[in-house]
Amino acid sequence: MTALPLKEVMELWDRIVGLDSLLVVPVLAAAVLFVRKRAVMDCKTANEVYELFADISQLRIVPLLQHILFMI
Repeated sequence: MTALPLKEVMELWDRIVGLDSLLVVPVLAAAVLFVRKRAVMDCKTANEVYELFADISQLRIVPLLQHILFMI
């Protein structure tokens, strides 16, 4: 499992502290699922789903949150 880069962790904490709420965390989780929904639906086993989400080093917090919060 690959960790979130430090810059992205700081971006996440900035939103949590700025909003004074942990609500950002489930919103981020929903954004990740939304962006990867096709890949999740193509998985045949639980192990494939695990592998899909094991590497989070490429996630970018701000664009994901913006995508889910400002969808039109």
